[in-house]
Amino acid sequence: MFRTLVFLIASMASGMACAQLALTPQFALDVTEIVEPHLPGEGVGYAAVGFDGTDYWIARWSSSRFTRISQAGEYLDSFDIPNLSGTRSLTWDGTHFWAANNTTTLSRIDPVTRTVVATLTLPVTARYASYDATADAGGGGFWIGEFSSDIRLVDMVGNVLQTISAETVGFGGRYGAAVDNSGESPVLWFFYQGGSNNVEIGAIDLPSGTPRSESLDLLAWIPNATSAVAGGLFRTDALPGGQNLLLALAQGTPDNGLVAVSIATRTIFDDGFEDLPAR
Repeated sequence: MFRTLVFLIASMASGMACAQLALTPQFALDVTEIVEPHLPGEGVGYAAVGFDGTDYWIARWSSSRFTRISQAGEYLDSFDIPNLSGTRSLTWDGTHFWAANNTTTLSRIDPVTRTVVATLTLPVTARYASYDATADAGGGGFWIGEFSSDIRLVDMVGNVLQTISAETVGFGGRYGAAVDNSGESPVLWFFYQGGSNNVEIGAIDLPSGTPRSESLDLLAWIPNATSAVAGGLFRTDALPGGQNLLLALAQGTPDNGLVAVSIATRTIFDDGFEDLPAR
């Protein structure tokens, strides 16, 4: 009640400066430590990360191998998906994963049968793809791109709906992407090979493509890694507690790691009042 009253008073007393997004690391998993005892020699080389509502999925960029890890950080199993190799990015459409593998094809994966059940031909190569349910007037689509290319929004049959120029975005080395429509305005997050340590989270506003000021260097949070480069990125609010989380897969040395980062909205007023609701 007090916070609500302060919020209302501040709103009347002065204009709202802006809504800022607070990024806070929540936990991390040592992927190499989890996988290596079960798959000797395959504890590194992971790039893509996803979450199916129950377990984490990770994929190797140089083969067709996928591995599942429980929420408790336990190795579950590994498997190859036929006709799909080199997955760099995973995104979720509500029932299925879609994989981008640095080609002009997106592959739809049935998480039960672990097979490719559909493909989508793209107009350009996609290292990353993030499903956007609001695209195409609710018909759905994907934000796709390469390291430093223009970013495109395509519909569910591959037609280009929008292009954001690389010059507008400003930062390159983009490896993973995850759209977030949960806030007041949509944001496209990136895990990119830039900043001080090549494991930087940044974002742009949609649909303008204007870079946001918020960023976060993840190196200190990657378990047993003295250096790293950014890999895939995935957004979910399906973990217990319902936090709005970014899951970042860091290609670390010596160990690969998965870092979960929460997103919260900080509303700053001109007179210094601050409201920090859960997002």
